[in-house]
Amino acid sequence: METISAGMYTKFRDDLLINAKHQVKDTHTNYSDEFKEIIKNTFFDLNGPRFFSSEIPPDELHFTDIFLGFFEIEESFSLLKDISVYIRRFPTNMGEIPKTRFFKYHIGNYFHEIYILYERLKTYKTRVIRLYRRKQWKEEVKIFEPILNAFKGVVQVRGGHVHEKRFVDDALDRLILLEILSQGKDFFDDDWVYKDQIRQIRKNWVETITNNNEKITSLLDYYFSLLYDVVFDKKGNFIVPS
Repeated sequence: METISAGMYTKFRDDLLINAKHQVKDTHTNYSDEFKEIIKNTFFDLNGPRFFSSEIPPDELHFTDIFLGFFEIEESFSLLKDISVYIRRFPTNMGEIPKTRFFKYHIGNYFHEIYILYERLKTYKTRVIRLYRRKQWKEEVKIFEPILNAFKGVVQVRGGHVHEKRFVDDALDRLILLEILSQGKDFFDDDWVYKDQIRQIRKNWVETITNNNEKITSLLDYYFSLLYDVVFDKKGNFIVPS
């Protein structure tokens, strides 16, 4: 799977961006003055039209649908990678926020973002299948299922979905208690136990999330390898749904 599909997520994104540039160039050529006004009003939050007065051609609407749906997925995956960076170090000025709360927030948010990514992948698959309804999808639909099922083990946390239940981790909860105890003057002569534990737990989670993101990359590569030849031709041009 990895050999055949490696890099297909990036290739899908890059070819979408190339086609988007062509779309913008064509729009600028065909609707030059109106296009300039819409861009100005949108970027500078000015009063005035922000949409074209004429009806948008179906091929542009279809491309926009594919484009925006992909970048919702891109946003979710980027956030997962960002969190792996956030938990590697604590901000220099934490104020009154305990390190354990900072850390637990990002771990919980990581699982929440995986849930969002899972839902967006399901939606995008359905969107593409409906747009390209003339293609025979039987085999691809069967292959999509194990890809999406691979997310279910991560989406499920402690028997409940992350959007229904706050993230729980025993090691982190013990660390929170240790952090509270280490603040007591008569409890520990030194807080080395707490420091050692938070260093070890952070190391474990950094490794877990890094490995998890690598597996998600492979799943996304395989997912978009199934869609690529439907959405693009051999030259990387967008195929308009018929």
